[in-house]
Amino acid sequence: MAIKAINLEFGYNEDIFISECSFTVEQGKIYAILGPNGSGKTTILKLLNGTLKPRRGRVLIDGYNIQQLGRKAIARLMANVPQEHNGVFPYTVLDMVVMGRNPYLNLFGRPKAKDYLIAEQALDMLGIGHLRDKCYMEISGGERQMVFLARAIAQEALYFIMDEPTSHLDFYNQHKIMEILRGIVEEKGCCAIVSMHDPNLAMRFADKVLMIKEGRMLKDGETQEVMTSGNLCKLYNMDIKIADFEGKRNIVYV
Repeated sequence: MAIKAINLEFGYNEDIFISECSFTVEQGKIYAILGPNGSGKTTILKLLNGTLKPRRGRVLIDGYNIQQLGRKAIARLMANVPQEHNGVFPYTVLDMVVMGRNPYLNLFGRPKAKDYLIAEQALDMLGIGHLRDKCYMEISGGERQMVFLARAIAQEALYFIMDEPTSHLDFYNQHKIMEILRGIVEEKGCCAIVSMHDPNLAMRFADKVLMIKEGRMLKDGETQEVMTSGNLCKLYNMDIKIADFEGKRNIVYV
């Protein structure tokens, strides 16, 4: 039960954005993807969820080539949390979360009481149940990010694909989201693949880390082995040190 990226290459015409990219994401783990802006983090996530088709290589989800699976089959296995979503229609927050139940409905089926209950439980888990009747388009960017995570939780998928889920959140909610995600992964044995900018969050919450730079893998492996000052210096082209504070490793920028 895993997602495997095998020799992925992606690009348009003569431009290559991702090349020679191979890694395995196991269930029960948080897998962080770190890299500078424009390094290819979002492109990798889109290759993993089947939105983009690789020029070469393939993505296997539980042994199946993702390009050969239907969208509903993928949605039952994989939930996506985008980097940003503004919305168009004035749905309520609860309605947005209930949409996570769509993979389990028939073509013209409507959500049942059970689906609404699962959606409300997801909102309560994140501490945003008070937003349930608010218009999704009228809440803050950080609150929208929380709503999309609640929708992913309601989807009850085995894999979470998350593109910078903490980007619009304050310091407290960044850690709250990651702690909740850590609990979900441990309790349900699912897996979260998370692109992020903050190496400290990766250091604290990720089991494994993929470092990517200019479309190529720099390092991939267990967090404690990959997150070294030498690797981080190469990744971000700046002096970075790792220090221990009260028994925890933290990134120090020099």
